[in-house]
Amino acid sequence: METFRIKWLTRIVYSQTFELCIAGMIFLNAVALALLTIPGIDVATRESLERFDQAALWVFVAELVVRMISYGSKPWNFFKTGWNVFDFIIIGLSPFLANQTLILRLLRIFRLIRIFRFLPEVRVLTRSITRSLPPLMSMSVLIFLALF
Repeated sequence: METFRIKWLTRIVYSQTFELCIAGMIFLNAVALALLTIPGIDVATRESLERFDQAALWVFVAELVVRMISYGSKPWNFFKTGWNVFDFIIIGLSPFLANQTLILRLLRIFRLIRIFRFLPEVRVLTRSITRSLPPLMSMSVLIFLALF
């Protein structure tokens, strides 16, 4: 019975619908964080956005816990995937650094990077751009030398 529950949970957690919901939450959280940077924002709006940010954080914590539980009797396998380790570090540290505003802001920015996990097309594009940088730098140096 336990393996049925774990398989069911795994099927839900790694379903496209679940991942799209989490990606949507990451996007909404990004919008809220962007709005929080507006200077002169009124107090009521700021408090609402901060409450939403806290709610989003707890959704991410719950997602992390459910993903870990989905590994059943081998929870250490959760840490074999780079994105899971990244999520664990970023989300796992956030509740403990609530009073450290600068560090928390950095973690919030890194939280946005999690959206790449759910968008394989963006990962391919990012990987391609990263791989093309060394040849582009070489060409830039050659052009620079040719001009001077």
